[in-house]
Amino acid sequence: MRATQRERVMQQLAALRHRCGLSALSENSPNALLLEMLATHAQPPESLAPFCSEFRAALSARLDDKRRAKHLRAAAGMLPRCGDALAWPTEAKLTLLEFAASLDARPKDRLDLVMFGLEALHAQTGIDVVVPRHGPPGLAGGTSAAEFNAMVDRQIQALCFRAVREVCARRPFIGWSMEDLNAALFAIRYLYANMTRTVLGEFAIPKPRQEDFRTVGQPLWDALRDAATSLKLRQPDARLLGDEDWHQRAQAAVYLSIRSPRTEVAQELALSASPVQGPSRVVCRRPIAPSSDRFDKEEVERHRILEHPLPLALMPQRLALDDARYRLCQEFPWAQDVLDIVFDDLLGRSAMGALTLSMPPTLLVGAAGSGKSRLARRIAEQLKLPRLDLCLAGSSDTKMLGGTSRGWGSSKPGDLATLMATQRTASALVLLDELDKAQDNLRQGLGLQAYLLGLLEPETASRHTDVFLKTECDYSGVLWLATANSLRDIAPTLLTRFRVLMLRQPGREHLEVIAQNVIADVANRWGVEREALPEPSELRLPLDHLQSARQVRAATEAAVTEWARQIQRH
Repeated sequence: MRATQRERVMQQLAALRHRCGLSALSENSPNALLLEMLATHAQPPESLAPFCSEFRAALSARLDDKRRAKHLRAAAGMLPRCGDALAWPTEAKLTLLEFAASLDARPKDRLDLVMFGLEALHAQTGIDVVVPRHGPPGLAGGTSAAEFNAMVDRQIQALCFRAVREVCARRPFIGWSMEDLNAALFAIRYLYANMTRTVLGEFAIPKPRQEDFRTVGQPLWDALRDAATSLKLRQPDARLLGDEDWHQRAQAAVYLSIRSPRTEVAQELALSASPVQGPSRVVCRRPIAPSSDRFDKEEVERHRILEHPLPLALMPQRLALDDARYRLCQEFPWAQDVLDIVFDDLLGRSAMGALTLSMPPTLLVGAAGSGKSRLARRIAEQLKLPRLDLCLAGSSDTKMLGGTSRGWGSSKPGDLATLMATQRTASALVLLDELDKAQDNLRQGLGLQAYLLGLLEPETASRHTDVFLKTECDYSGVLWLATANSLRDIAPTLLTRFRVLMLRQPGREHLEVIAQNVIADVANRWGVEREALPEPSELRLPLDHLQSARQVRAATEAAVTEWARQIQRH
């Protein structure tokens, strides 16, 4: 090179060194000396000639920052192709990429630099990794892992801060591509899982960082997600990372990783290696809000399992459904038309390949003593679902489903959330007994009937708020079965949510079957074998004078008790 050209190149290298401020660019480092030698050498090695040409072009004084960054990235991309086994190409590539990022700070370009650093550290590098991790402490080739990790942390912090500034703009994320949005989402996950800072760069211990994630990180995440959804509508070919369920589960995984970033807790929640076999669902897709109260804290910890994927009830096979219908028809011969509707629907779903157990909310309506409450319980038992029995007669309290606010002596989560946490399942059956007798004022939106409107719609049931847990619960896997004596006192808007099935009164020919069922129930309560108790014919029941199933039940229980008393006397 001519002297004037060499002097200009040396000035540009000095400016690069000053602007980047990396130890790898100190004047005495081997890396800086090699870059200077290659940039100023008149005849570089043949294998490095393309790199040198591109590198010199990047140092031209006539370029703006964007074009200079483009040349620097192109030069960095040529380094690995030189075939040199020394460690300096990796260090030189790191130097050039970080300088290019400082000139043209596109989120995607910063992510490329992060991925290069993580790849050099042999760490997880996929953009779809739920909880990405730092690399190991050692690295071959003479470059310390600490330097690479520090570079990754700088770029991650810059990405998060750029997203924060952008979301506060008048028109947020204008000009951002889908790759830019995915880069910012990756940065949020990486920051909270690995770094001791918040999004705004403040140092914090795990508990404040958890609160920061809940109040800053999650809203920023949701804003990026909304921007990606809007961009997808304008650019159908853009690759949108994950669906809504993926992002909500990922938020729960990142929140858990803040408490113990070096354990496998969050990795167990990763979508690629879910510990639950078969269909599963996260009931609390967003992290449960922590509590400082000792008693409330114990309840919160008991329900942390709801932040993990929990199994959904599987649809039974056709043979199992046919057996269940046969047994119920033997117990409730007067309800065969009702059972046909219920089980034909289940058999149809099974034949179509449905994996999870589901059926529409069902209301059994019948006169007092028709056995509708027992039939509902037996259907739940045959489906082998955890059951929550709620007797609504005279009740207007919604706390059993929505929980009680913290700070009160009786504060607790809703009974349905507790059932799922205790049984470790995302499926359950709620039995609403005596729905027509629930105290309600639907016009003012008060009472149980008004409260149930949202729970019986799949869309709103998937984001039902529990006031104690302070998060949304996904109850879309819950089956609803209700009973009522009449439809008169049930609001029309609520009736539209139910499949209404009318249950006939049992005839006289069915009374002996009812007596058989009552004796079986008594044997179960007493803890004895059914064969130990007498048959209905041995009890001399006055079936000809009884009018309803309730009367048969009362008479049969009294007769069995008297029979047992007579046995004791003898």
